[in-house]
Amino acid sequence: VEAVTDAIISAVNSFALTMEGIVPLASQLAEVATQEKLMLEQCHDLLRTISELEMQERSLKCCFLIQHKQTLDTKLVKD
Repeated sequence: VEAVTDAIISAVNSFALTMEGIVPLASQLAEVATQEKLMLEQCHDLLRTISELEMQERSLKCCFLIQHKQTLDTKLVKD
C-alpha cells in the first residue's frame, strides 16, 4: 500500500511540475489568440473600407464618362 501511495504522490508531483510550465504557456497562447482575433477584425474592417472606396471610385468614373460623353455629344450637335 505504501508503494502505491508513493507512486501516486510521485505522479501527482510530476503532473504538478508539468502544469506549472504549461499554465504560463497557455496564458500566453490565449493572449496571442486574442490579439490575432483583434487584428483579423481590423483587417476585415479595412477590407470592407477598401471595397466601399473601390465602389465609389467606379461610380465616379462612370459619372465622369457619362458627363464627358454628353459634353462630346453636345459639341457634335452644335458643330
